[in-house]
Amino acid sequence: EISASKMAASCVRYRRSVTRLGYHNMLFLLLLVLLEVIVVTEAKSKSVVATLDAKWRDTPLLLEASEFLAQESNDAFWGLANKVADVDPVKMTAESDHSYHHYIQKLTRDFLSEAQI
Repeated sequence: EISASKMAASCVRYRRSVTRLGYHNMLFLLLLVLLEVIVVTEAKSKSVVATLDAKWRDTPLLLEASEFLAQESNDAFWGLANKVADVDPVKMTAESDHSYHHYIQKLTRDFLSEAQI
């Protein structure tokens, strides 16, 4: 037969073990939550910053025109490429930006409508 005092002591030991287990579980869960908060915070704070310093002032107008023609059609792009290949390099060096712009317009006129020019 089990005495009342032994039964009471057994109940107290059981309650303590359950309580300790509960504290351990709570501490473990708290640790998991803190780790997740730290990981999410680190993931949000990462960023990429890039700069590009080119040796030239701006993109050459002929390159811009050829890219535009390539978007319009492959035939137009290759037509301009063939025209440029036949041009005297001295003509490609204009006296001013305005005259160079006019020369590029003249080269692309065969491949674009008046509205596109």
